[in-house]
Amino acid sequence: MARKEWPTRDREWATQYRASMGDERIPAAALLSSVRVVNLPAAELFGEASVLAKKDSAELATVDGAVRVSAAGGLRPALLELGRLGAALGAVGALFTLGRSGWFVNIDVAIVLIGVSIALSLVGWVAIRALFAAGRLVVMTGATIIIGALILVSIALAASVGPGVIAATDVPVPLFTLALIAPGGIIFLLANRMAQKASHEVWDDAEWLRRFRSGLRSRLMPAVVARTYVAKFEQVIATANSSAGARFGHPLTLARKVADADESTRARRWWMSTVVGMGLPIIVAISILLSNSWGKLTVPTVTMLFLIAVLTPTFGWADRPWAQKK
Repeated sequence: MARKEWPTRDREWATQYRASMGDERIPAAALLSSVRVVNLPAAELFGEASVLAKKDSAELATVDGAVRVSAAGGLRPALLELGRLGAALGAVGALFTLGRSGWFVNIDVAIVLIGVSIALSLVGWVAIRALFAAGRLVVMTGATIIIGALILVSIALAASVGPGVIAATDVPVPLFTLALIAPGGIIFLLANRMAQKASHEVWDDAEWLRRFRSGLRSRLMPAVVARTYVAKFEQVIATANSSAGARFGHPLTLARKVADADESTRARRWWMSTVVGMGLPIIVAISILLSNSWGKLTVPTVTMLFLIAVLTPTFGWADRPWAQKK
């Protein structure tokens, strides 16, 4: 018997474990070695396969586990990201307010409306990424249109109101800070208490392939390459006696594995992250410098942003795809 082949008595257990884990490489080989050394049935040695897989998936960095906690993992990961970003941006806004206005601040209606548009942009960014990564492109399109319209309305209202309309005067900055940070913090705490959604769902083959393709595209795989992979898997599924889900597991898990193994996709992600990581701080720095409205904070803030732009490719150089072997 081959050393990598499970004993006949344990093959059903091993199949169930692999299907539950979503990644048969981790830690199936170690389990097989233990079974051979102890010479006991896997069910007796490790217990129920699905229970062990659930525990291992939570403890080990499997692809399936990574998908569950990523933007594709449903409502909980999206809310966690929204809460973290909201609280962080609120804290930054509070620090800049303290630097510009001291311990008391006047609440300008137009500034509040601009803040609402920024908050909507944040919500939209998180929601659109989550829907795209989950393969729900129709819902994503609708959400993009609605959120974009709300942002435009908020900006238009701010422009119509104009500066100088004060809603409240001499508001203590600590109270203002709490108002900025509290929404994100509350969202994060509530999301942290939510149960983790199971990653294994049942789809028909057409829906599985659609989500697989969306998963490839969400990893920035070129459309032509993605269509090639989808066509290959479609051919295999058409001649198989089992469903796509039963044969290949979760479509987004497989999509991540395939995309991460494709060098052109990894290169595109590296270039995208590098360009955005450099370009965004430079654009913000130039806008601050040209507006010249940050007073004594202008020079240190612009310097910090330019430093971030310079350091982004420096720190990311070791991760360039063409210098790595998959």
